Amino acid sequence: MRKIKIFSGGMVVVLLSMPVYSLADAFLPEPLCFEPTRPLMFSPNSYRDRYERDLKKYELCISEFVSRQEQAILKHQKAIEQAQKMLKKYID
Repeated sequence: MRKIKIFSGGMVVVLLSMPVYSLADAFLPEPLCFEPTRPLMFSPNSYRDRYERDLKKYELCISEFVSRQEQAILKHQKAIEQAQKMLKKYID
């Protein structure tokens, strides 16, 4: 029991001593969308209908992911512009 407390306390110290920027964008975001499985050539119509529904859900999921990423791009571009303005004001 004591070892667990020491270990968790040590982890807290390590995480708090890390700069915040080192934790930023440590991974690439990926869409949490599941690709539909194409039915076999002679599968029943119900399988094909389900594939069509799953394909539409997949397309919607991917388009929502792209939209969220584009919004994030705009947000980051605004932050860059503000930082450049602040730097220019500081330098001038």
